[in-house]
Amino acid sequence: MEKVSLKNLSKPVQSFLSRIRKGKGVLVEDAKGRARYGVILYDEAPVAIRKIGILPQTKQRRKLRRIRSALKERPPVLEVAA
Repeated sequence: MEKVSLKNLSKPVQSFLSRIRKGKGVLVEDAKGRARYGVILYDEAPVAIRKIGILPQTKQRRKLRRIRSALKERPPVLEVAA
């Protein structure tokens, strides 16, 4: 996989990618209707989950379950549009 900075892409490509939303990817088909490319929004893992990446697998699963349940119990954060 290759990393590309969004600012290095052409304006039409930036515009196309801006339509992608969390949970709603884009499927690009060729002239025959075959799926050629799939584009999804990359959602980075929370810091707490990234930090435990070096733990053994079973320990990691237990800790992930605790973190996820704690995240579900938190009250929702209200976003204010600028």
